[in-house]
Amino acid sequence: MRALLLAFAAIISGCSLDVAERHYASLAAANGETWLPVSVLPRSTHDIDERNNLDLNVSSGEFRFSPSDAKVFFDRLSLTKPNRVPFADWEETVDDHIEDGGSVRYYRDDEGFDWAFFCAPSQDHCQFDGWLRR
Repeated sequence: MRALLLAFAAIISGCSLDVAERHYASLAAANGETWLPVSVLPRSTHDIDERNNLDLNVSSGEFRFSPSDAKVFFDRLSLTKPNRVPFADWEETVDDHIEDGGSVRYYRDDEGFDWAFFCAPSQDHCQFDGWLRR
């Protein structure tokens, strides 16, 4: 009965029951398990926190990397926003990040996902959002 009440409370509060949260110490530890497109991430990527919503096919999180890898990483990404972004407040999110001195870059992978990387002015930390193209 208690499990049923907890499940009901989670549904009412808007929480998804199918969210997988993971932490990886390094890119090597994440390879093969993360939804992130590891082929474009800097080799020095570490402290990866990832939340994958299995119901909505969206991913979010953050990671750190060496500032010396920033240029190579950014060169692999695009400044062009994907045609479809499934988040209602997307433009406001992007504008807020840019106003704070950050940058936003995008990547379209071969697995059917679009990715947005919100990178800090220090160029050693990025937050990300990913979503399945439909």
